[in-house]
Amino acid sequence: TTTTWIWSADGTASSGQYWGERTAIQSTSGGGAALFDADGQNPNGQLPFPQHNATLTSPNIRATIRMDRVFLSYYQYFRSFNATGRVELYGDTNADGQADTWVDLSGQALLGRDVSAMPQNTETANADFVVFDITALAAGVRNVRLRFTYSGDYYFWLIDDVVVSSQNPFPATYPPSLGEELLAGGYGYAVDSLGGAYKPDELVIYWNLVDTTVAGNVDPVDETDKQLIRDQYGIDSFLVCPCDPRLELWVIEPAPGSPNPTADENFIDIFGIKEGAKTESETMGIDNNYFNSSNIDTRATGPNPALTDLPPGITDNSPEDVLIAILDTGIDYTEPDLVKNIWKNPDGSDFGANDYIGWNLADWNNNPMDNSPNIHGSSVARVVHHTMVKTNCEFKLMPIKTHDPSGVSSLFNVTCGTYYAIKEGAQIINYSWGWSGAPNEVLLIAVQTALENNVTITAAAGNDGLKIDSVLVYPACYPVENMVAVAALKRDATGKLIASSISNYSPEYIDLAALGEGVDVLGLCESITGTSFSAPYVAAIAAFAYAEGTTPPGKPVWDHLRSCGGLHQDPLLDTLVTGGRVLPLDETCL
Repeated sequence: TTTTWIWSADGTASSGQYWGERTAIQSTSGGGAALFDADGQNPNGQLPFPQHNATLTSPNIRATIRMDRVFLSYYQYFRSFNATGRVELYGDTNADGQADTWVDLSGQALLGRDVSAMPQNTETANADFVVFDITALAAGVRNVRLRFTYSGDYYFWLIDDVVVSSQNPFPATYPPSLGEELLAGGYGYAVDSLGGAYKPDELVIYWNLVDTTVAGNVDPVDETDKQLIRDQYGIDSFLVCPCDPRLELWVIEPAPGSPNPTADENFIDIFGIKEGAKTESETMGIDNNYFNSSNIDTRATGPNPALTDLPPGITDNSPEDVLIAILDTGIDYTEPDLVKNIWKNPDGSDFGANDYIGWNLADWNNNPMDNSPNIHGSSVARVVHHTMVKTNCEFKLMPIKTHDPSGVSSLFNVTCGTYYAIKEGAQIINYSWGWSGAPNEVLLIAVQTALENNVTITAAAGNDGLKIDSVLVYPACYPVENMVAVAALKRDATGKLIASSISNYSPEYIDLAALGEGVDVLGLCESITGTSFSAPYVAAIAAFAYAEGTTPPGKPVWDHLRSCGGLHQDPLLDTLVTGGRVLPLDETCL
């Protein structure tokens, strides 16, 4: 049957018997929406259900001829029994500035549900915001068109606020540059109330050890309890961190379509799931899966292939080694200066695979090679190495690849990587990355676990030149004593360390400042800049303190770092870092 789209003045598909008490599509403009209503065209539900193939086509769009970047966005509400939706663009496939071919955009959305592959009897949220980057097909091209095709039987597809624009359609992030960088890299995102960017359809959960409602804490939270909670919130797709099975990633998928829902049985979106799961006694923490980044570089390379054997040049660990975990884009373990100090896993079986020298959470395999174009993780490792070789202490670097080649990671990856480092015995963990946003719990719990295991964590303050007292940067601003937040300094013409304009700052949350602008390290032709490189310098000082036992009895290493920084206070830095504390470049703290 070939049928047509109509205009729904109230934004519903309520003329059929299966709409129930669903609410209208929740678009920004409100009011009506374009509708294909298979349910309404068979109001009595007569069998067999008719099959439909209905297309809604736009007029020619000429404004794209003047655009260098082009985005397509719209709101949709789609419910399928055995039906699919297809979005196509009539664009330029010959690079001659003329639209010439209809191109199927299925599977290419930066944000929103792909309705070309909806499971049977499921539906999107009623405010599903969809974004495509159509630059390659539409920028500088005249007479672009769009079409939406509904194919199959029941139920409906509502579409509203279709926009073709050169402007970023995503909400503003904090800082604003993050959103632009994520979009340039092809990462769709949503934001929290403070501008923190996160993956729109994912949650990170940390389970309690016991059901806290049971007296005496004698009822452990087992797999049966977990599955009951997952079922309650419709979680069919999830990933467990092997290093701590209490940590899980939940992927929120299209909701089952109840035939005649009541108002409170409508689609439970990610916010409802998050707030509901927080109230469960079996859960300890639940957060959006926040993006975090080291230094976003969109010249992405492919994934790392898995290792089949121990890489050449890796040597056995020594009992005297202090172990420094680098959670970043990986480490180039073929570098002659680094390879002899790469950690060797004595058992190599934590992930059910041979994790010979660490793990790659970005590709979920055993190859933590740094494949980022700007070699961010390797540069961090070089700062540690460059500092440590000035001493006589033994050390090893544990590469944990939490970030993809673009320098982007997620809350789940960095939290799972933290548990890996703790489990494998790291004494120091370095975080040369971060994010801003609302308060969160899951990584904070991991940092507290590190504290319980006497692990010092050094974290970059960030490179936005902002005071971070109101919108905090995580993990640097976590209020845990083993978390050492580090700002960046630079040298003036006389060699004196002074404030760097690139560094975030806070006299309340930043513990120390160290050189981070114009850092020279062995193996690099040019100097490097950022709090990413002041933090590993402090990590190296901490490693030396562990290795040599230079801290007073009973005084933890993180306190030693702050005390040493206090010996080199600079009153001019009091407004930038707590007490104006500085770790100097000489060896007074080594």
